[in-house]
Amino acid sequence: MLGIVNSRFIFLGLLLVLAAIIIACGEEATPTAEPDAAPAAPTAAAAPTAAAAPTEAAATTAAVVPAPAAPTPAATPAPAAVPTPAMTEGPQGHLKVGMAEVAPIQHVLHLQTYSALKYDTLLTHEPMFRRDKDDNLHGLLVKEWTVDPAGLVHTFKLQEGVAWHSSRFGDWGEFSADDFLFSLANVSTEGSRHPRAGRIRKNFTCPECELTKIDDYTVQLVRPTLSVEMTWDSFRNGGGSVAMISKKHVETVGEEEANFQSVGTGSWELVEAKTDDFRRVEAVEDHWRKTPEFAEMTWIQFGEESTRLANFLTGELDTGQFALDSIEEVKRTPPDGVDYMVFPGQILWRFNMMGHNYYNDHESHHGEKPQVPLGDPAFQCELPYISCDRDLDSQEWIDARNVRRALNIAIDRQKLVNNLAFGEGEPWYVNYWDKSQIDKWGLTDITIPYDIEEAKKLLADAGYEGGFEMDMVVTDRPPGSNTVGTAVLTMWQDIGVEATISQLPYVAYRPTLVNRTAAQYHSYNNTPSSPEPLNYYSVFHSTANGFNFGAQHPVLEEMINEAAKTADEAARFVIEEEIARWLHAQELAIPLFGENMVWPLSDKVGRWEVGTGNIDWLGDWEHAPHRN
Repeated sequence: MLGIVNSRFIFLGLLLVLAAIIIACGEEATPTAEPDAAPAAPTAAAAPTAAAAPTEAAATTAAVVPAPAAPTPAATPAPAAVPTPAMTEGPQGHLKVGMAEVAPIQHVLHLQTYSALKYDTLLTHEPMFRRDKDDNLHGLLVKEWTVDPAGLVHTFKLQEGVAWHSSRFGDWGEFSADDFLFSLANVSTEGSRHPRAGRIRKNFTCPECELTKIDDYTVQLVRPTLSVEMTWDSFRNGGGSVAMISKKHVETVGEEEANFQSVGTGSWELVEAKTDDFRRVEAVEDHWRKTPEFAEMTWIQFGEESTRLANFLTGELDTGQFALDSIEEVKRTPPDGVDYMVFPGQILWRFNMMGHNYYNDHESHHGEKPQVPLGDPAFQCELPYISCDRDLDSQEWIDARNVRRALNIAIDRQKLVNNLAFGEGEPWYVNYWDKSQIDKWGLTDITIPYDIEEAKKLLADAGYEGGFEMDMVVTDRPPGSNTVGTAVLTMWQDIGVEATISQLPYVAYRPTLVNRTAAQYHSYNNTPSSPEPLNYYSVFHSTANGFNFGAQHPVLEEMINEAAKTADEAARFVIEEEIARWLHAQELAIPLFGENMVWPLSDKVGRWEVGTGNIDWLGDWEHAPHRN
């Protein structure tokens, strides 16, 4: 149907192996493209520019700013966005996007995995808020948000006249306060798989919280304590968001059926989908916020990047997710009219050090109906890098920390930049912080040296002279995970550490993050899109959250909780800096390097402005303009 290129292009997959070969051979120089091989692409410093005024339509003039550090009586509307010029002929054309995955079909919130909720909030559904490229908060389904002087009473004024999608599964009327309350309650359902379930419970539906309907378009929340996290789980089109769903729809057809029926309020309506294959959406005409310029769009799954690349090079795709080595191939043999959207420093590679569940006795994991049930085994302290004793001064902890330190300093981060990022990046030493935050809050002194001899000594001191064997997991998300994992493994072989690499779909691996049974090193990246690192700490390292990226500890939990109730920004960042330094000192973080994210564009589509937090899958697709 889509004319996808077949395996005759699979030889391009050899490109993925090139980086690891170069690393193994000790190549230090930054690879460069052949002379005159490609037209000049945007420089790393050039942020993508819009070809057709990709700002919010006039409906977003009712935008809001985030809750201030010290609570004030009311939020002040942000400046109105410049209206997008109206299209004279309506949506036209078909945009085809190549993705590493297209997400399972899951639309009931408490049943959603990360990729499913991310897909919905990027295209077919809408959350409460969004942030623009400058990190300013705007209203989506929440039009206005006010807070009392004590920071305890929150009033949410909702958008009126927002219709639920009705072309496929019936007419469910308009979004209202009933849907708002139903959606947050659904996310908070006991046993919820939703990645933001823990923090929604903490901020909106806690036992002491009073969340009530005032009228059809007004909701009031009374909290027992101040929280600085109120907008963090619904502030962007994708990833960290909670989409709104229709109460009437779910209760009428039942959860089992509703889970496979996409009924949202977004600019795109899902019209056809096949698991592990594709999703096709159509533009919503006269959408309350912004009608897309393209009439339809299809996201197509290609597990193999070489196949995805081949289809872009032959014009079967208009854009897609690509690692930088594939972008270099595009530059060497560019299709006619190719352009690029470049997002400097937006990919921060790291290893998640799984298995460090030193707080399994926390109340969230126990009781007749635990908030976050643990799997078996949730703690495998026989592994060299995991301590059986969580006392930071115990010999077991020191030995395991020495092993983690050895693995950390055996990585030549500059070589990774030179060979995997083609020189377009820099070594990274602090997870979850972007460069401006590191500079502003004084973390520039944190570095991780490259020292093979010291790494060998640390292993010997811990009782592992000559090395050991371990497991590593790479998944289909993000693209390039296998390349990065393999490159680091070649470095670890220099200290005698061998790893068995398992390749799994992320949707298959994620349940082990939920029940805390993962114990491998996991190659991963994120985009530094949060207003502050606490957003990541409280999601990735909290005992109460629906999943965990490998480390939970009483000391860490105490710092996270203390930061979350500290309203003053400067005081809060002091605690966040303390968290960063603690993770670094205990060797519970392996940041690797930062690189640019690049999306190539066919001559059919132009650049557009993308809000905060949407870079890894892009976002604001309704603003994607026609080019030819």
